[in-house]
Amino acid sequence: MKNFEQEILQLLKDIKITLKNKSEDNYILENTYFLKNGNVLSLERKNGVSRFPYGHDGFTLWAYSSGYISINESTFYLVLPSPEGREPYLAFFLGEDKKGKYFPYSILGGAKNPEEKNIKRYTVYSKECVYYLLETSSFLSGCRIYVTEDKKVSFTVFCKNKTNKLKHIYLSSYMNCLFKYANGECMETKWFKKCSYNNDIFSFESPEDIDRHTHIDNYGIVKREFVLGNLSLSTNTTSKKEFNGSLENSLVNSISLKEGTLKKQKKSTLFTDTAIEGDINQYNLNSKEWVIINYVMAYAHNLDEYTCIKNNLPNFQNIEEQKNKEVDFNKNKYSSTDMLNFEFEGWKDKKVNTTIFNQFLKYVIYQTEYCGLAKNSGAMFLGVRDVMQQVEAALIWNPKACRRKILEVLSFIDSSGNPPRQYSIPPKNGVPLMDLRDFIDQGVWIISTIYTYLSYTKDYSILEEKIGYYDRKNDGVVLSSRIDSVLDHMIQIMNYLIEHIDNDTNCLRAMYGDWNDALDGLGISSDPKEKYGNGVSIMATLQLYSNLQQMIEILEKLHVKEDLVELYKEKRELIKKGVKDNAVVEKDGIKKIVHGWGENQSYYVGSFCDVDNKSRSSLTANAFYVISKMNEENYLDKNDLLLAFSNLDSKYGFKTFEPYFEKNCKGVGRIINLPKGTAENGATYIHGTLFGILACFYLNEEKMAYDQLEKILPFTHDILTTTPCVMPNSYSYNVEEGMDGESMSDWYTGSANTLIKTLIKGSFGIEPNLNGVNINIKNYYPSEKCRCSLKVNNTIIVVSYRKENLIERNILLNGKKIEKNNIFIGDDMLDKTNKISIEIVE
Repeated sequence: MKNFEQEILQLLKDIKITLKNKSEDNYILENTYFLKNGNVLSLERKNGVSRFPYGHDGFTLWAYSSGYISINESTFYLVLPSPEGREPYLAFFLGEDKKGKYFPYSILGGAKNPEEKNIKRYTVYSKECVYYLLETSSFLSGCRIYVTEDKKVSFTVFCKNKTNKLKHIYLSSYMNCLFKYANGECMETKWFKKCSYNNDIFSFESPEDIDRHTHIDNYGIVKREFVLGNLSLSTNTTSKKEFNGSLENSLVNSISLKEGTLKKQKKSTLFTDTAIEGDINQYNLNSKEWVIINYVMAYAHNLDEYTCIKNNLPNFQNIEEQKNKEVDFNKNKYSSTDMLNFEFEGWKDKKVNTTIFNQFLKYVIYQTEYCGLAKNSGAMFLGVRDVMQQVEAALIWNPKACRRKILEVLSFIDSSGNPPRQYSIPPKNGVPLMDLRDFIDQGVWIISTIYTYLSYTKDYSILEEKIGYYDRKNDGVVLSSRIDSVLDHMIQIMNYLIEHIDNDTNCLRAMYGDWNDALDGLGISSDPKEKYGNGVSIMATLQLYSNLQQMIEILEKLHVKEDLVELYKEKRELIKKGVKDNAVVEKDGIKKIVHGWGENQSYYVGSFCDVDNKSRSSLTANAFYVISKMNEENYLDKNDLLLAFSNLDSKYGFKTFEPYFEKNCKGVGRIINLPKGTAENGATYIHGTLFGILACFYLNEEKMAYDQLEKILPFTHDILTTTPCVMPNSYSYNVEEGMDGESMSDWYTGSANTLIKTLIKGSFGIEPNLNGVNINIKNYYPSEKCRCSLKVNNTIIVVSYRKENLIERNILLNGKKIEKNNIFIGDDMLDKTNKISIEIVE
């Protein structure tokens, strides 16, 4: 066991060194630091909480810096979340004998003893596991949590006696597991959950009926292993009431934890009391001696599977071997030349610490891949647009896994080509739960992601893969008998989108809404017989305009469907005319691109006179006017666009809308329920801000783009309510309501993948297409040095910049000077070389 002990002691040493040598090069934000090995140290925070996901194949354990743990796979929850200070469902305790009574310390941090003093807690996130350390004057205790590749969870609880005296202690575990397809409890939960204890094994049974046709017998298991230490007494219970001392008692006031033993050991609990796993294990701990207990949690959905798992659970040594193997795997993966890599050095004006930025970007890359391949988004569902955008970035370095995810998403769309807004992975033989609101933009993200996949991988075989559909029926779905190719699915999606182009304006109808979720009123019809009206989203229209070009290129590359190629060309021309005639408005010599309009163009959003009589700018309409290359038609002057972006600027970057929508604003939907300066209602919704930043890059306004980039990076702020080492969702700003930089959420948010894509396309100008790679050399770089390395098909592309105070700028392609700023490298050249290097030196 010496390796484990050394691991913990080395970790504590690294923590102490970091805290002793605090600097701008290791401090992220609010008691959060990068350790020298790149791991993240999170101390107690006042303004927010950090969290980190662990797991494989969509199975996820969330580890919060506050000590809360939740575990689920899609809609199946092993351990429910406990937000904002509620009693934890899972906890570990160290008990110290003080004159016959025990003083309990929460090891993870949830259900803390209010009388504790002089305690230090550290949470350390590595990519493989999380460490919770508890340090008192007498003890070093803690818990390491690790998730194996086959979805077993290991909780390794330990304690070291730091003193020169014999100490009487206990280590205790409490696990109020669920093991159900549910994301919350109700009065019936305990009726259908049983736990039994025998010989270091706690066995859970949680039968449930998903619907009237689908019965599932869920099983859970927690196996305990006394790894190290001389156990003096172990008491166990399956009863929450017995663990806490009474039915209404809480963990903080647990009588058992204060007495150091479970006086009544209930070996089976069901129906009348909440079934839990609970134990208290006493030790007489000599000076400098260690105690280690390992718990392994697993689950199954039938008795045969449960029996097999029960008989093959890994022991502590197995866990150590698996964890070390994963450490080596990640080390090789993230140092591989196949991995996307960014490097910056010497940011001008020192507005961004590049040491922190480089480490931060590694976690953003991890964030994007983990969330792109997940089975839920932290709630029950996966958003179609969310998954596809994350996959569009993650496929750059993990194309195989992203290929499977693309096929997964496509298998949940309706055979009409209408994707759900959100879907869930169903139980075996079950029907998936879906959010079937008709947000018109879901399909456009699918098309663009598959185009990007083909551009990076040249893997056209994906288009031949056969997959099915789920058709809508009675507000639910049924598995369709129809099975088509991926290309057929894409054509169906395009058919659906084209069918919803408004014939009068040649722009795409908003239906339920677009990317700006809360702006969901434009598609409403005044006719009660009609589900939707002819209101339009210009953002989605511009995305469809891009999709049509992407599909033209794909079909021409394949030499198929000439009739569709002509149709798509025709629709592109009609959309151009529709945008020119209806979406571009002018006043006093200034032009705007509107966000959209309501039924029969009776009111507008993003015009000079909106439905509330205000002149308003829309971020995403302006951004996608550029990103879609509609700006090449010159319907607006560049200065018109820059004026809109200037109007949208704020303390934290471009806002979604300016001004915000007040509560009495009609026809715009539930966005009016959001306070000023939050989410879509006039906040810095970072995902959207990055759309605007990319547009600035395309307009060759690099300085404006980098000014915005500096504002959205969380570690440049004074306050953050989410995890500082990854991208948050948004920044709220409303002085009247006391909001200044708070964020709604983190991890499962589009800002991470959009940051990656914006750096690749905008900062470094790298854009693969079906015929090769375009590289647009930028006029301005924000740092003394910067570098991006990525893989296109089998070729490494490296674009680097460095300042050497030369008289003139030199551009080198594989070491040879060239005069071009726009470089195209065709597939024929990519096929002949393993590496393309472009250096900009000035």
